[in-house]
Amino acid sequence: MLIKILFLLLILTGCTKETIVEKLEEEKIIAGITGEVVNPGIYELESNSKISDLVFAAGGFTENANKENINLDESLKNFEIINVSEIIVKKEKEKEEVKPQEEKKVVKTEPKEDKKEEKKTETSSTKISINYANQKLLETLPGIGPAKAKAIIEYRNTHGLFKDISEIMNVKGIGKAIYEKIKDFITL
Repeated sequence: MLIKILFLLLILTGCTKETIVEKLEEEKIIAGITGEVVNPGIYELESNSKISDLVFAAGGFTENANKENINLDESLKNFEIINVSEIIVKKEKEKEEVKPQEEKKVVKTEPKEDKKEEKKTETSSTKISINYANQKLLETLPGIGPAKAKAIIEYRNTHGLFKDISEIMNVKGIGKAIYEKIKDFITL
């Protein structure tokens, strides 16, 4: 009986089963947030959500969040990953502005390690690892669709991890033109 009622509703509204499924799928998106937020993770949000909604769902920014490079009013795309980078303070300023309670943080880390961590934070703030990204994440790169994302993963599984980002041009379907589009968005 329920099936007959649903079928009748479909006929009366002029909708097909596919249209209803598409509308239901369009109402929600999945987006991730990493870095300097209270609760990094993957969240399900309304399809018209903005980055500010994702930050709110993640509990807000931490004290160390670099908010300058994030447009909170920008709309989110399905399967988008946002990374909130850490504010990087130069050593001279840090020494001048150290408060007594912050001294322990400075003492615990050696300058050499700090420099490595700063570089790591700067390079990973917006880049996708071609050695470890899954298909959905690779598809967020400009010019990379499902077929090319699969090809990248297959190449990686067959030949091992990439040793240089330019090696991605060895993947079938990725030439110099696509490499030029994605090189600023990828890392090892």
